[in-house]
Amino acid sequence: NSIFGVYLSSSNNNTLSNITSNNNTNHGVYLQSSNNNHLSDVVANGNQNRGVYLFSSSNNNLSLIIANNNKNDNGVHLQSSSNNNVLSSITTTNNRINGVAVQTSSNNILSFILSNNNNNSGINLYSSSNNNTLSNITSNNNTDKGVYIQPSNNNQLSNITTDSNHNSGIHLILSSNNNTLSNITSNNNTNNGVYIQSSSGNMLSSVVANS
Repeated sequence: NSIFGVYLSSSNNNTLSNITSNNNTNHGVYLQSSNNNHLSDVVANGNQNRGVYLFSSSNNNLSLIIANNNKNDNGVHLQSSSNNNVLSSITTTNNRINGVAVQTSSNNILSFILSNNNNNSGINLYSSSNNNTLSNITSNNNTDKGVYIQPSNNNQLSNITTDSNHNSGIHLILSSNNNTLSNITSNNNTNNGVYIQSSSGNMLSSVVANS
Protein backbone atom coordinates (compact mmCIF):
# COMPACT_ATOMS: atom_id res chain seq x y z
CA ASN A 1 0.00 0.00 0.00
CA SER A 2 1.12 3.52 -0.76
CA ILE A 3 0.77 4.80 2.83
CA PHE A 4 -0.45 2.67 5.77
CA GLY A 5 -1.54 -0.92 5.96
CA VAL A 6 -4.18 -0.40 8.68
CA TYR A 7 -5.07 3.15 9.78
CA LEU A 8 -7.49 4.13 12.55
CA SER A 9 -7.99 7.89 12.88
CA SER A 10 -10.25 9.23 15.65
CA SER A 11 -11.88 5.79 15.76
CA ASN A 12 -12.95 4.11 18.98
CA ASN A 13 -14.24 0.75 20.22
CA ASN A 14 -13.21 -1.29 17.20
CA THR A 15 -12.07 -4.93 17.22
CA LEU A 16 -9.52 -6.11 14.65
CA SER A 17 -8.01 -9.60 14.58
CA ASN A 18 -5.71 -11.64 12.37
CA ILE A 19 -4.03 -8.63 10.79
CA THR A 20 -1.11 -8.91 8.38
CA SER A 21 0.28 -5.56 7.31
CA ASN A 22 3.69 -5.90 5.71
CA ASN A 23 5.93 -3.90 3.38
CA ASN A 24 3.89 -0.69 3.38
CA THR A 25 5.51 2.60 2.46
CA ASN A 26 4.74 4.12 5.87
CA HIS A 27 3.50 2.39 9.06
CA GLY A 28 2.09 -1.10 9.13
CA VAL A 29 -0.62 -0.42 11.76
CA TYR A 30 -1.32 3.18 12.79
CA LEU A 31 -3.72 4.37 15.50
CA GLN A 32 -4.07 8.15 15.66
CA SER A 33 -6.28 9.69 18.38
CA SER A 34 -8.08 6.35 18.62
CA ASN A 35 -9.13 4.80 21.92
CA ASN A 36 -10.57 1.61 23.40
CA ASN A 37 -9.72 -0.58 20.43
CA HIS A 38 -8.79 -4.27 20.54
CA LEU A 39 -6.23 -5.64 18.09
CA SER A 40 -5.00 -9.22 18.18
CA ASP A 41 -2.76 -11.43 16.07
CA VAL A 42 -0.98 -8.53 14.40
CA VAL A 43 1.92 -9.04 11.98
CA ALA A 44 3.59 -5.83 10.80
CA ASN A 45 6.92 -6.60 9.17
CA GLY A 46 9.16 -4.88 6.66
CA ASN A 47 7.36 -1.53 6.62
CA GLN A 48 9.25 1.58 5.59
CA ASN A 49 8.46 3.36 8.84
CA ARG A 50 7.08 1.79 12.06
CA GLY A 51 5.50 -1.61 12.43
CA VAL A 52 2.83 -0.67 14.98
CA TYR A 53 2.39 3.00 15.91
CA LEU A 54 0.05 4.52 18.51
CA PHE A 55 -0.04 8.32 18.48
CA SER A 56 -2.17 10.06 21.10
CA SER A 57 -4.19 6.86 21.47
CA SER A 58 -5.20 5.44 24.86
CA ASN A 59 -6.92 2.49 26.51
CA ASN A 60 -6.20 0.15 23.63
CA ASN A 61 -5.49 -3.56 23.99
CA LEU A 62 -3.02 -5.17 21.57
CA SER A 63 -1.96 -8.79 21.84
CA LEU A 64 0.17 -11.22 19.87
CA ILE A 65 2.17 -8.60 18.00
CA ILE A 66 5.02 -9.36 15.59
CA ALA A 67 6.84 -6.29 14.29
CA ASN A 68 10.13 -7.25 12.67
CA ASN A 69 12.48 -5.83 10.05
CA ASN A 70 10.84 -2.41 9.85
CA LYS A 71 13.22 -0.39 7.79
CA ASN A 72 13.48 3.16 9.11
CA ASP A 73 11.99 3.31 12.61
CA ASN A 74 10.75 1.30 15.60
CA GLY A 75 8.97 -2.02 15.68
CA VAL A 76 6.32 -0.84 18.18
CA HIS A 77 6.05 2.85 19.16
CA LEU A 78 3.73 4.56 21.67
CA GLN A 79 3.96 8.34 21.43
CA SER A 80 2.36 11.61 22.55
CA SER A 81 0.22 10.70 25.57
CA SER A 82 -0.66 7.21 24.39
CA ASN A 83 -1.62 6.18 27.91
CA ASN A 84 -3.22 3.22 29.66
CA ASN A 85 -2.64 0.77 26.82
CA VAL A 86 -2.07 -2.93 27.36
CA LEU A 87 0.29 -4.75 24.99
CA SER A 88 1.13 -8.41 25.44
CA SER A 89 3.12 -11.10 23.65
CA ILE A 90 5.28 -8.76 21.58
CA THR A 91 8.08 -9.81 19.23
CA THR A 92 10.21 -7.04 17.74
CA THR A 93 13.48 -8.00 16.04
CA ASN A 94 15.83 -6.50 13.47
CA ASN A 95 14.17 -3.08 13.39
CA ARG A 96 16.09 -0.03 12.18
CA ILE A 97 15.82 1.86 15.50
CA ASN A 98 14.28 0.42 18.67
CA GLY A 99 12.29 -2.75 19.11
CA VAL A 100 9.78 -1.11 21.48
CA ALA A 101 9.71 2.66 22.12
CA VAL A 102 7.51 4.43 24.68
CA GLN A 103 7.72 8.20 24.25
CA THR A 104 5.88 10.77 26.38
CA SER A 105 3.34 8.07 27.30
CA SER A 106 2.43 6.77 30.73
CA ASN A 107 0.56 4.08 32.66
CA ASN A 108 0.98 1.44 29.96
CA ILE A 109 1.38 -2.28 30.64
CA LEU A 110 3.66 -4.30 28.36
CA SER A 111 4.30 -7.97 29.02
CA PHE A 112 6.07 -10.92 27.43
CA ILE A 113 8.35 -8.90 25.19
CA LEU A 114 11.03 -10.42 22.94
CA SER A 115 13.15 -7.63 21.45
CA ASN A 116 16.43 -8.81 19.96
CA ASN A 117 18.88 -7.69 17.29
CA ASN A 118 17.49 -4.18 16.84
CA ASN A 119 19.72 -1.46 15.44
CA ASN A 120 19.34 0.79 18.50
CA SER A 121 17.88 -0.45 21.81
CA GLY A 122 15.52 -3.32 22.47
CA ILE A 123 13.30 -1.32 24.85
CA ASN A 124 13.45 2.49 25.07
CA LEU A 125 11.38 4.57 27.54
CA TYR A 126 12.00 8.27 27.04
CA SER A 127 10.71 11.86 27.21
CA SER A 128 8.87 11.54 30.53
CA SER A 129 7.25 8.15 30.02
CA ASN A 130 6.21 7.47 33.60
CA ASN A 131 4.41 4.81 35.62
CA ASN A 132 4.68 2.11 32.97
CA THR A 133 4.87 -1.57 33.88
CA LEU A 134 6.99 -3.95 31.79
CA SER A 135 7.38 -7.62 32.65
CA ASN A 136 8.93 -10.75 31.21
CA ILE A 137 11.34 -8.98 28.90
CA THR A 138 14.07 -10.55 26.78
CA SER A 139 16.19 -7.94 25.03
CA ASN A 140 19.44 -9.40 23.71
CA ASN A 141 22.09 -8.61 21.13
CA ASN A 142 20.87 -5.13 20.28
CA THR A 143 23.30 -2.66 18.71
CA ASP A 144 22.93 -0.21 21.62
CA LYS A 145 21.21 -1.03 24.94
CA GLY A 146 18.91 -3.83 25.98
CA VAL A 147 16.70 -1.51 28.09
CA TYR A 148 17.22 2.26 27.98
CA ILE A 149 15.33 4.62 30.32
CA GLN A 150 15.89 8.35 29.77
CA PRO A 151 14.34 10.73 31.68
CA SER A 152 11.37 8.70 32.82
CA ASN A 153 10.21 7.99 36.36
CA ASN A 154 8.30 5.51 38.51
CA ASN A 155 8.39 2.66 36.02
CA GLN A 156 8.34 -0.97 37.14
CA LEU A 157 10.29 -3.60 35.20
CA SER A 158 10.46 -7.23 36.28
CA ASN A 159 11.82 -10.52 34.98
CA ILE A 160 14.32 -8.93 32.59
CA THR A 161 17.02 -10.61 30.53
CA THR A 162 19.42 -8.30 28.66
CA ASP A 163 22.42 -10.28 27.40
CA SER A 164 25.08 -9.62 24.79
CA ASN A 165 24.04 -6.07 23.90
CA HIS A 166 26.69 -3.92 22.23
CA ASN A 167 26.48 -1.14 24.83
CA SER A 168 24.94 -1.71 28.29
CA GLY A 169 22.31 -4.25 29.19
CA ILE A 170 20.24 -1.74 31.18
CA HIS A 171 20.94 2.02 31.26
CA LEU A 172 19.09 4.68 33.30
CA ILE A 173 20.14 8.26 32.56
CA LEU A 174 19.22 11.96 32.89
CA SER A 175 17.20 11.97 36.12
CA SER A 176 15.35 8.72 35.54
CA ASN A 177 14.22 8.45 39.14
CA ASN A 178 12.27 6.10 41.38
CA ASN A 179 12.14 3.21 38.94
CA THR A 180 11.97 -0.37 40.24
CA LEU A 181 13.77 -3.21 38.47
CA SER A 182 13.65 -6.77 39.78
CA ASN A 183 14.79 -10.22 38.73
CA ILE A 184 17.41 -9.00 36.26
CA THR A 185 19.89 -11.06 34.29
CA SER A 186 22.32 -8.91 32.31
CA ASN A 187 25.37 -10.84 31.12
CA ASN A 188 28.08 -10.47 28.49
CA ASN A 189 27.22 -6.93 27.42
CA THR A 190 29.99 -4.91 25.78
CA ASN A 191 29.96 -2.14 28.40
CA ASN A 192 27.93 -2.50 31.59
CA GLY A 193 25.38 -4.99 32.82
CA VAL A 194 23.39 -2.28 34.66
CA TYR A 195 24.40 1.39 34.44
CA ILE A 196 22.66 4.16 36.45
CA GLN A 197 23.79 7.65 35.52
CA SER A 198 22.61 10.95 37.08
CA SER A 199 19.48 9.24 38.43
CA SER A 200 18.18 8.79 41.97
CA GLY A 201 15.85 6.71 44.11
CA ASN A 202 15.86 3.65 41.87
CA MET A 203 15.48 0.17 43.38
CA LEU A 204 17.14 -2.91 41.90
CA SER A 205 16.75 -6.39 43.33
CA SER A 206 17.83 -9.91 42.39
CA VAL A 207 20.44 -8.83 39.83
CA VAL A 208 22.84 -11.17 38.02
CA ALA A 209 25.39 -9.28 35.89
CA ASN A 210 28.38 -11.34 34.78
CA SER A 211 30.92 -11.00 32.04
